Amino acid sequence: PHTQLLLAREMAAQQLPDAKILFVQANAEELPFAQSSFRIIFGKAIIHHLDEELSIAEVKRLLKPQGRATFSEPLAHHPLIWLGRRLTPKLRTQDEHPLTIQAMSRFGQAFGTKEVKTFFLLAPLAYFVRALPKGEVMFQKLHRFLSRVDEQIFNTIPGTKRFAWYGVVNVTNEP
Repeated sequence: PHTQLLLAREMAAQQLPDAKILFVQANAEELPFAQSSFRIIFGKAIIHHLDEELSIAEVKRLLKPQGRATFSEPLAHHPLIWLGRRLTPKLRTQDEHPLTIQAMSRFGQAFGTKEVKTFFLLAPLAYFVRALPKGEVMFQKLHRFLSRVDEQIFNTIPGTKRFAWYGVVNVTNEP
């Protein structure tokens, strides 16, 4: 099994010893679950590794009628993501394609959703202090502060949402 899957199993066993959790490693475009299996689906940083049409069809197949799904994805135009991709071209899978707000909107529109919420412009800079001794406390405070600054920027300067770090789309499976 994949290293991340093993870590997840270990963490669940430690933190939730009585929980019944099924861990599955599978192709996200052809999951081994019956149609209408889920009321809620959450994905973090997965869609940008998938074929757009196949992922939409699979989410629709898996969600129960009126089921909801939320996907949180890194966006292509944030300066740090853009720089990281240019400096480390061999550290990604071949199928990776960072999403634009327009691509996330297309995903949502397949379900009738037209809104993509954007988060973080300057707040990711707080991650640089996290590695310092006792940096977690400083990170939390700086991240909260910069997130508030980001909201002000997004709400007052047109076009800045395009440079957000993350986008979130919420969809409902309409029959």
